[in-house]
Amino acid sequence: MLYNKLLLLTALSISFSLNATNKEPLDSLKIEVLKMSDKEKISFYYEHCTDYSASPQKAKNALFFLDEAIELSEKMNDKDSYYRFRIEKLGAQSILENDSTKILEMDDMISELKDYNNLALIQRALVIKGNELEQMDLMSDAKKTYLAALDYAITLKDTSRQGVIYNNLGNIANKTSRNEEAIKYYLQSLTLREKGDLKNLNRTYNNISQIYKRIGDYEKSILYNQKAIQVQVAQKNVFGQSISYLNLGNTYRHMGQYDSSIYYNKEALRLSESINDTIGFAFAFYNLGSSNFSKKDFHEAIKYYKKAYPIYEKGNMKSYAASTLNSLSASYRSAGNLKKAEYYLIKAEVLSKDLNSFSLKENIHQNYYYIYKDQGNYKEALKHSELYKQYADSVLNESQLEKIASLEKDYEIKDRDNKIALLDKENELAELKITQQNLVRKGLILLIFMTFIVAFVLFSKYNAKRKTERILSLKNQALDEANHVKDQFFSIIAHELRNPLSAFKMLTNGLKSNLNYYSKEEIEDQLNELRLSANSLSELLQNLLQWSLSQTDRMIIQPIDSDVKVVLDNVIQHSNSFAQQRGIKINNEKVNNSMIKMDIQTMEFVFRNLIINSIKFSPSDSEVIIETNEHTDFLKVSIKDHGIGMSENDVEKLFQLNYNMNTIGNSPNKGSGLGLLLVKEFVSRNNGRIEVHSQLSKGTTIDIYLPKY
Repeated sequence: MLYNKLLLLTALSISFSLNATNKEPLDSLKIEVLKMSDKEKISFYYEHCTDYSASPQKAKNALFFLDEAIELSEKMNDKDSYYRFRIEKLGAQSILENDSTKILEMDDMISELKDYNNLALIQRALVIKGNELEQMDLMSDAKKTYLAALDYAITLKDTSRQGVIYNNLGNIANKTSRNEEAIKYYLQSLTLREKGDLKNLNRTYNNISQIYKRIGDYEKSILYNQKAIQVQVAQKNVFGQSISYLNLGNTYRHMGQYDSSIYYNKEALRLSESINDTIGFAFAFYNLGSSNFSKKDFHEAIKYYKKAYPIYEKGNMKSYAASTLNSLSASYRSAGNLKKAEYYLIKAEVLSKDLNSFSLKENIHQNYYYIYKDQGNYKEALKHSELYKQYADSVLNESQLEKIASLEKDYEIKDRDNKIALLDKENELAELKITQQNLVRKGLILLIFMTFIVAFVLFSKYNAKRKTERILSLKNQALDEANHVKDQFFSIIAHELRNPLSAFKMLTNGLKSNLNYYSKEEIEDQLNELRLSANSLSELLQNLLQWSLSQTDRMIIQPIDSDVKVVLDNVIQHSNSFAQQRGIKINNEKVNNSMIKMDIQTMEFVFRNLIINSIKFSPSDSEVIIETNEHTDFLKVSIKDHGIGMSENDVEKLFQLNYNMNTIGNSPNKGSGLGLLLVKEFVSRNNGRIEVHSQLSKGTTIDIYLPKY
């Protein structure tokens, strides 16, 4: 029963980890846990309450069960589990609260564990204490704690935990700008993790990428970032992907490719929003501020820094908050507002006093120097120039001292390894005696194992049947939902077909009954109305056919190298007659030759539909502007009109199947909206995305982003 129940619980746990605001999956999970035996419960708690460092939400989910886990393990007199769950409770609480009292509680816990004499538990407690110290920016204490944990992990020959600790030591060196030491630790972690710890491999790749970015080797930085992304995509690790996109954004900013930097940081923000990772929001906002600052768009930089700061402040992330205030000050100074620049810099200085970061203080006093110099206050400028140099020297001296300490630690580790090697030789002799005793035991174990295999095969068949039934139930539910949406959609299409068909019928009956009484001009008017009604029907039916093909996977997408200007020119040529009838000019002066991979048939449909829509909703004597902007990794195609525009609420409904497009806007030129659904579908199938920016009475701009490779 245990294996079967854990399968069900794993599916439920995926649900609650993705939906942070919904408590129902956790309650449902708790109900299932109540049905288990005590041993099954302990196994469940180990699986779901010991891996929460990736996000605050995972920490909340772990805390939901940890009190019960502690109580049950104490009741069962299972001391190992009892201490382990107490350690994990302190660790999860520290992620959410960032409180120094948790350090004191963990010290008391470590004292208890030393009396209990369980090396693995002591090592785990030291790692979590190191995490807490690192989160509070107490880097020197965090490093000492991690090194103590490393000693235990090496003694236990626990290579998995060694990989984690080396990675954490690399993080400490990284945050304190000791690049050589950081790379050394990260490569040690990478060597261990590539042998087996694939789950956390992407973190080390990301960390190495950051170091290479800092020392200016951007090609290697991008290479390790791409390795991280490959692992994250395979593991469906959205949180990790967001971090990789943040790193890519930073790398491109250092390379001076600011538009690419902004693009990847916005992608990181989108992924963070999809998992409600508020700290991820802050990192993305800060990076977007830095990219816009480098681009000299200081007002945009100020906007994003102001979004990042309150998140860091609320999370008690003092180092990041102080850095954000310093960057905000620099942005105001560059924008010419020295008063606000000084105000935010004073706040940054106050916050940095409790931090042991010479690098941050160096940047703050450098910023003071420039502000007072611009104000003409040369006395204060000189004072802060000297302070800036003092902190710059302190950063250099600190780096040299750390290098000496690192060499001493390497010697200690080698000496300890030699002693361990001697002990290993002695242990080998004892193991030879034990081997003979084990031969008899192995025979019995083999018999038990064969019995277990037979039982396992029978159980697997039963479990596979239940799993198939559960999947079939979920598929039927999804099918019912899809049919409901399509029924609603076809009711809208039926309504759209009724109007032109009724008009067509009325016009033909009128012509037949009154043909002898109509003048030539009246007949021409009636025929023109028939033509318009027929065109409307033809367009609707053509779109319906295209949509049907796309929904049944009968439409084959074949991307080939294509010049987007040639495709756009062809579409514009066929759209010009319609534009001239309405007195509208199509301006394509800023369309450049750009080669990208795309399916020509579907993208011609996309461009044609959007251009015709822009013409329909534009007033006479206006123009529709088409332009392209080429970036390192993508191409942006923009189509802009000066028509009636849309409200923000209407823009959100624009590409949704379950909304009636007749409810959007008040233009007589509205259609069924099927064409726009196809536009979204075809852009997505070409691995692109579409953004709509619109204001009522001012017009609409549609941006299409297409990857170049």
